[in-house]
Amino acid sequence: MEDFKQRYIAARKAVIAQDLQRLNPMQRQAAMTTEGPLLLLAGAGSGKTTVGEALSRLTGREAVDLDQMIAADAGRSIPEIFSREGESGFRDREAAAAAEAGWQTVSVDLPGHGDRTAEAAELVPWRVVPELRCALAELRGRWDQTALFGHSLGAWFGLLAYPDAPLAGALFLSPVVDMEALIRKMMGWAAVTEEQLAREGTIPTDFGQDLSWEYLRYVRTHPVRRWRTPTAILYGGRDHLTDRETIETFAGRWNCRLTAEPAGEHWFHTPEQLAAVDRWQRACLADLG
Repeated sequence: MEDFKQRYIAARKAVIAQDLQRLNPMQRQAAMTTEGPLLLLAGAGSGKTTVGEALSRLTGREAVDLDQMIAADAGRSIPEIFSREGESGFRDREAAAAAEAGWQTVSVDLPGHGDRTAEAAELVPWRVVPELRCALAELRGRWDQTALFGHSLGAWFGLLAYPDAPLAGALFLSPVVDMEALIRKMMGWAAVTEEQLAREGTIPTDFGQDLSWEYLRYVRTHPVRRWRTPTAILYGGRDHLTDRETIETFAGRWNCRLTAEPAGEHWFHTPEQLAAVDRWQRACLADLG
C-alpha cells in the first residue's frame, strides 16, 4: 500500500509539472501561490459573488466585494453613481473602497494635468520620463511592492520610464504602444508630409494636437525594446488611436494579458464603458494581490 501511495504521489507531481510548463509566468506564479487573495475572473453575472461567498464559508476567509461596499456607502447602485456623479465621483469612491480593502493609490500628475494645469512645462517624454523615474524611486522607499496604472499616453510614458523596473504588475487602459505609428496617423489626418514637418519644426492641426519634428525624432531614437513587467491591457474595439493589429502585436511580443471591450472607445466614458473598466480593474488588482 505504501509503495502504491509513493508511486501515486510521484505520478501526480509529474502531471502537475507538465501542467505548470504550459502556463505563462503570471499564470505559473498564481498557480504556485498558496497564501494571499484568490482571484475569481469571469464575465458579469456569471456567479463570482456566489462562488466567492461559498469559498469564504469553506476557508473561513473574508470575501470582499468592492461594488457592494461602494453601493452601500453611496446608498445607490453602481450605474446610478455613474449617471449622477460621473467617472470622477465613482473613482473617488473606488479609491476609498480600495483603501479599505488594503490598497494604496498614488496619483502622479504630469505637466499640464491635475494640480499642474497651470505649469508652462510641456508634456513631452524628455521631461516626463525623468519625473516618472524619480516618482518610482520615492514610492519604492515607502512600499515593498509597486504596480503601475497607465492610461493612453501615460502607458507609453511608463514603457519608456520603466523597461527594467521591478514592478509587481502593470494595468494599461487604452494604451498608446506605438507612438511613431500614432504620429504618422495624425500626420495623415492633417495632410502633413515628413518633409514639411522637418522643414517647419512644429505644425498646428485642426484637431488640436501640434505635430512636432523634435517629438518624432525622439520617438524614433527611443523605441520600446524591453518590457519585463506582467501586464494586463484593456482595449476598446472602437479605439481610433491604436488599431487592433498594433495592440495585439504588442501584447503578443511582451506576453501581456489582452482584454478587448467591443463597444469601448479610446476614451471610455459612458456608464456601460466605465462599468467594464471597473470590472477589469478590480479583477487585475485582485490578481496582483
